Amino acid sequence: MEDIHRILEALQQCRERSVLATITRVEGSSYRKEGASMLLFENGTQVGVLSTGCLEADIASRVPELLAAGVPHTYTFDLDAADPLSWGEGPGCGGVIQVTAVAVGDSLRRHLLMLKDYLDDQTEVMLILKNSADPLAVGYSFVTSSRHRFGEWPGAFP
Repeated sequence: MEDIHRILEALQQCRERSVLATITRVEGSSYRKEGASMLLFENGTQVGVLSTGCLEADIASRVPELLAAGVPHTYTFDLDAADPLSWGEGPGCGGVIQVTAVAVGDSLRRHLLMLKDYLDDQTEVMLILKNSADPLAVGYSFVTSSRHRFGEWPGAFP
């Protein structure tokens, strides 16, 4: 989880438009597990990793469309394909990985910087993601150890 600290630091220091990509589901072998994130800036700079190189270039190529759309999108990568040239080989590149990517708008940026403040104070924070085929129903909420909740959650919170 050290990547999250580097991601939040980069987000605080750079105002360039960016996309946050997070692994939301893993089936089988994967270099990183659910919750791993990376930040991709419009200028091509990347902070954090999701795999051993199997996914990053593909997600980076989608940054312009994600920034233009402004809504979350979920991608499924089947790294268990029979074709060894399709993605990668070896440990960490053999499962099915779901990645949710979202443009970092003002609201998400504000919430991520709040997360940074809590983590800098060594407060435990849990992230809850709500995935849906409908991009407008996708949401997230951060919950601190003292039960303070912040984020964008459509509808009633569970």
